[in-house]
Amino acid sequence: MLSWPEARGQRVAIALTGDEPVAGDGILLQFDGLAAADVGQLLASVRLLDAQQTSFQPAASAAVPVRSTLHPSFPNPFNPSTIIPFDVAGVLPVGVRLEVFDVLGQRVRQLLHDDAMRPGRYRATWDARDDGGVAVASGVYFARLTAGPTQATHRLLLVR
Repeated sequence: MLSWPEARGQRVAIALTGDEPVAGDGILLQFDGLAAADVGQLLASVRLLDAQQTSFQPAASAAVPVRSTLHPSFPNPFNPSTIIPFDVAGVLPVGVRLEVFDVLGQRVRQLLHDDAMRPGRYRATWDARDDGGVAVASGVYFARLTAGPTQATHRLLLVR
């Protein structure tokens, strides 16, 4: 259920119920005619309940990403580690996997293991080691993000 307090004399409440979660990349709700200043106030007063009826409050200053995205890592080229920023979109937590592959397509490291993550902006650090903790060789690697149905890949260059 999404609800917010009185705005210009009107209270609005929207309930999304059912056995299946609402999912997809399309627009769920659209509010026309809101000024930019009103959006922060609106988000600050939104109450979200997940499938377990746990309430959480989105931060007014933190915009929820529109789509799950894997951003370019930095530094790149890197040594000894790189930061991999990514966004998770939606309203409810979604399974997120972040993996690093070599040029042969073999998984070198799994940074996130289908972790349930709420929508937001995140960062992961890869220390240029494989799943066994062994330092990998210089070369080209690929970071792959899987967040729900979304998948994205970026190139990483390790220079020792």
